[in-house]
Amino acid sequence: MGWYPSTSTVYLPSDGPIAFTLRSELGEANARLMIQGGHDREIVLLTAQETITFSEIVDLINETTGRNVQLKLVSPEEFVRLKAADDEGGKPEGFFQALLSWYESISKGETCTIDPLMAEVLDRQPVPPREAIRAFLTENRDYEWHQNYVNRS
Repeated sequence: MGWYPSTSTVYLPSDGPIAFTLRSELGEANARLMIQGGHDREIVLLTAQETITFSEIVDLINETTGRNVQLKLVSPEEFVRLKAADDEGGKPEGFFQALLSWYESISKGETCTIDPLMAEVLDRQPVPPREAIRAFLTENRDYEWHQNYVNRS
């Protein structure tokens, strides 16, 4: 999404539901699947049981941190131009150009599939995306997603 604690407007080419899942739970579920076996040579889908949209994430940022971040949907060309011109994380234009196919998939609904397998493997419900984001921002209102930065000192 490219939100930084200093960002007041997030420009995106689309908004749609995504089954964001905690990386720690993905790791745990993968390890459990490997230990239990039975899924060799299978493609499995491990997801939280809820989806969230970028507009809902922006709402959570505002609710949790007291900020007033705005989401503006722009054309794909405008997205690349705006992000490349002023990316705080130092990412080049090519990075944002490559992201366009991801956003196109989101707008087509290709990221909203949820599957019960992860909950079954973990023997509990995965942390919902809203809860995970709220926890990140409650613990550190200036939480920085590591993907935001090309180079970290």
